[in-house]
Amino acid sequence: MEDANKISSIVSKTLYFTDQGISSKISNMHKNMIISQSTLFTAVHEKFKIHYGGSYAEGTYSSGSDIDRMMVIPNILVISNGNERNDRIGHIFQRDPRKCRAGFFTLVLQQLQRLENDLFLPYGKDINDMLEKDNAGNSFLSSDKMSHFSVTQSQRFAPSTYEHSKHGPATNYTEQYAHGFMKARTFTLIDVDFCFGLMVDGWPTEADEWVTRQRKYNWPQKDLIEKVRSLDCHLVPVGDKTSQNSRLEWRLSFLLCERELVWNFNDIQIQLYFLLKELLKSELEQLYPDQLSSYCVKTAVFWYSESHDPSKWNDTNLLGLVKDCLLYLLSCIENGELQHYFDRRRNLLFSKFTDNKRKHVVIEKITEISENVILGIINLLNQEDVSKAWSKSNGEPKEFIHLCDDLEFLVSSFHKHRYQHDQLSTYQCLLGVFLSIVTSNKVEELWSRWIYIKTHNCDDIDGDFFNLVRKFIEIRIRVCITEMQKMASEDDYKRKLKWAETGIVNAIDIDRISGYLYLATFYLYIDKANMVIDTVTRILKTNDGTSLIYPGQCSMKGGIGMSSSKMLVQTDCPFLKGDIRLSAFVGFDMMFSASNLQFVPYPVKYECALVQQYPEGCIMIHPVIYAYFILTFSLYDPECVQKSRAYLEKLKIAVTEAKGGCQHFRALNLLGYCYLLFERFDLAYKCFEDSLKETAGHYRNAAIYHMIILIFDLIEMHVTILYER
Repeated sequence: MEDANKISSIVSKTLYFTDQGISSKISNMHKNMIISQSTLFTAVHEKFKIHYGGSYAEGTYSSGSDIDRMMVIPNILVISNGNERNDRIGHIFQRDPRKCRAGFFTLVLQQLQRLENDLFLPYGKDINDMLEKDNAGNSFLSSDKMSHFSVTQSQRFAPSTYEHSKHGPATNYTEQYAHGFMKARTFTLIDVDFCFGLMVDGWPTEADEWVTRQRKYNWPQKDLIEKVRSLDCHLVPVGDKTSQNSRLEWRLSFLLCERELVWNFNDIQIQLYFLLKELLKSELEQLYPDQLSSYCVKTAVFWYSESHDPSKWNDTNLLGLVKDCLLYLLSCIENGELQHYFDRRRNLLFSKFTDNKRKHVVIEKITEISENVILGIINLLNQEDVSKAWSKSNGEPKEFIHLCDDLEFLVSSFHKHRYQHDQLSTYQCLLGVFLSIVTSNKVEELWSRWIYIKTHNCDDIDGDFFNLVRKFIEIRIRVCITEMQKMASEDDYKRKLKWAETGIVNAIDIDRISGYLYLATFYLYIDKANMVIDTVTRILKTNDGTSLIYPGQCSMKGGIGMSSSKMLVQTDCPFLKGDIRLSAFVGFDMMFSASNLQFVPYPVKYECALVQQYPEGCIMIHPVIYAYFILTFSLYDPECVQKSRAYLEKLKIAVTEAKGGCQHFRALNLLGYCYLLFERFDLAYKCFEDSLKETAGHYRNAAIYHMIILIFDLIEMHVTILYER
């Protein structure tokens, strides 16, 4: 038992460092990111709301996970009985549970009233196209028609180049992610489930028992119960497959409620949930596909959390909890029943495991895993040092424990590394929000977001986190407004530029580097070279002796430091002690979009011009590389090249340090352009050549344009020399 407890603790500690990390802290950071993105979507699309679910939203993302998105259709409300429709506006439907299995409803039309933001009109459709009548003349909203509508129309919110197919209530499609944030590599394919949802008016009576039932161990606590009860519930377009009226039936969804519960899991609860999902995916799913889902696993963890002693929820008992939950699921499969957590009348295993032979295979596998949980779990951790220790120990527990005692990150420096990992993950979640802001190119959308966040608070997002989102939008709106001023009158031009400068200055403390670099780029745009130099050199002065976290993907290094020669360098991610302001010790990537063509320096214009199409949307440049590029570019003077050449050498070092990072080819293009300034044509050509070799996926690379210009310049120089001779 002692060995099992120690190995359980090793597993728990390792999970803090697996990929993004699995902990309540990481889950909370994903909550900040998800609610920020949903809020910014609503700011642009007004009455449209989008909600994220699944492992991406919960903070349990792993390779092979998908993303769930639900868009709430505006101006449609579902009520429990016809008496509730007084003074209601929009389309009103009454949910009818008769003739439906628990959890499913038909929706009977009570009122039609078209308002603004109608979902159907832009596509030449009408709400009437989604209705069906019965023999008595009653009109029903068809889930089948709505689901097919989502398949054909979800491309408005997803790239049109990927195949869309029906998957339960959702449209399934594949997105290509260009920037490396989701899976730490560029142009990865991510499965997305997109569905429409209808707002339910008030808390469903079917879930009243969840609110009032007695809980022996006080989970969830009363305040969390009240918070969950205040959240919206929805109906999604999928019927009971065994029903003759399946095409008209809708299923009750508690997406927001379940998400909130997961966000309130402690470390061991969320690690248990993650491990069970991974076991399902790696060991069980292929034995009998589409029977036991990750939703069933989540439900099992909910029930287990409510009905078991919280003193068991500790790291030394994690593997014991995995075993207990596996046996609970085994019992459910054998009995053919797993009650829905909110509406316990609904059986999640109804019509599942009907093939007794394959059912028996699944039962045997779960039994096998539960009898040797350690072996099943170790293979899921995806941590090189721990995997090597297990292999070297030949599965002998005491030897494995002994070998793990030599792993510093699990023993003496565990808390240090965990704190460091949590900080890095926090900044990466912020970067995810920043990217979603930049990749939205339209200035009017950015303006809507800026107005919205100035006039709205979001209590569900940590204050420091949302404050940095505000500051980034502040910078983006000033950058984009500056871009639009070339055609303004002289007085209006000066006034708007002053307004833009003030805004960037006010948001300059978004971090320790990029805020200053956006300001320096602004000064370069308005031809104030001295201000450019002063602003960038302030970065060097203010960061002397400081170590910063770098959360981006443009370098394999997770930190930024200052060398003994007063040069910004890329380092390993630093350990920062104590509670710190989020913006105090971080350096974010520089990010520009196709809408910033006028604002950015000349060679960066080429990069921006080529990212107008999905999936790129924006460019990312490491802040150290951009800092030395700006200094080299702005200081260059053919009559006095010494100082600029010194910064060129530092730019070369920075570009070399970032090798292997996302969009490194852009750094090579900037370095190559600077070599062109100094007429080092051989080195410039080599940079552009290397850049083209590094281009991956569907990236459009400006290097080819630079090479063509270089060749024409050389031809022109040769002709000029011949003419002079």
